Amino acid sequence: MSMTDSVNPVKRLVGRLFLWFWLTLLVTAIVAIAATRLWSDTISLSDPEPAVNAALSRISGQINSDRTSRLRLDSLLRRASRGIRGEVVAFNVQTGEFIKANGPPLRPGDAENIERLSGQRQAMSLHQGIVHITGPVATQHRGKVYQLFVLRLDRHGPEPYRLALLAITALCITALLAYVFARSLVRPILSIQKAAGALASGQLDARVSQAATRQDEIGTLARDFNTMASQLEAMLLAQKRLLADISHELRSPLTRLQMAVGIAHQQHIDAQVIDRIEREAECMEALIQQLLTLSRAEAGTLQREQLSVRELLSELLTDASFEANSLGKELHVSPVPDVQITVSTDLLRRATENVIRNALHYASHDIHIEVQVTDTSWTLIISDDGPGLTEQQCEHIFTAFYRVSAARERGSGGVGLGLSIAKAAVEMHDGQITAHPHANGGLRVTLSFPR
Repeated sequence: MSMTDSVNPVKRLVGRLFLWFWLTLLVTAIVAIAATRLWSDTISLSDPEPAVNAALSRISGQINSDRTSRLRLDSLLRRASRGIRGEVVAFNVQTGEFIKANGPPLRPGDAENIERLSGQRQAMSLHQGIVHITGPVATQHRGKVYQLFVLRLDRHGPEPYRLALLAITALCITALLAYVFARSLVRPILSIQKAAGALASGQLDARVSQAATRQDEIGTLARDFNTMASQLEAMLLAQKRLLADISHELRSPLTRLQMAVGIAHQQHIDAQVIDRIEREAECMEALIQQLLTLSRAEAGTLQREQLSVRELLSELLTDASFEANSLGKELHVSPVPDVQITVSTDLLRRATENVIRNALHYASHDIHIEVQVTDTSWTLIISDDGPGLTEQQCEHIFTAFYRVSAARERGSGGVGLGLSIAKAAVEMHDGQITAHPHANGGLRVTLSFPR
């Protein structure tokens, strides 16, 4: 980021927050002032109220009386104002003088409105905001001609409604501007969240597009996320290529080793040594076969066919029952429904076989297999009564080469690829595999698939 961008407040999220709120307040204040002036400048005329007009005529008669000529005009106006709602103002047309009973002088706007009404031949009522002016009614005092007006403030008129409307208008403006800003702020964050969720679910090509073009902190976060995602994708792809390459490269020396074992048999070399070498070669063959299966599963190269769940599991369950009997254990299988599914037969059989063999290996005596089918999914549940695992261990057993025990002796159960192959195969079928400690002890593994 250049020095100009770091100084420019628009390029920083803090600066944009400040400017946006400041702009919201400014726009609201301008609209409020403009609306107030608009309402205050609106002038309307109407016929005077009879009571006010009669009061002005009565006051005019009192001022014209000879008995009151010795009193000052402001004293007369003060006395006259006690009987009416409002303030009586006298206006001298010749001199432009305004005489009030008491209080502050007239506002310039009120004086202008009185001058406007002074040219009327009969009394009128002028309304501007909450100010009401009624007049003129002519009178004389000490030889001077005056026009009388009643000025009053109508606190119960339309002004409260106008203030309420002004408040609602200001509220709508601030709400609209705040919504626009909040949406502009949240939308890129949601796009980053969506991309992060997609990356976590295995979509290695998930990237943030529009948010990465921003020049603020959110844009920096989006670009850093894209960089991280690209590095993760490159690392995982390199790992998969390495796994596939190692598996293929090990095939050649393994083949030569098996040939050497055959030649050694022909030359009558020590049979125990030959048998040991042959067992190790078979273990390496099994390991390479598992690595190749895992590599194909992760690569996503599947050939699917349609068959029933019963056809998929029939032979596998028969073999598992035979193996359980040979180990002195019992395999309990619930009826398998005859529903049609579309799967990669060999890959899914290998995955299911790995889970069942794992249960056979660790079970103390009983293994239970159950198939549940709904309109949208089918589920295979495999549980045993073995020593079981903790919840934390269950979260890691599907990771390649993970072992519950740090030891890797052959008697402890293989090299840790069987369940990782099962997980890759299940996910390639858009399914989910989970493991949890069984309520009665042992482990419960659930394979769920959409139909």
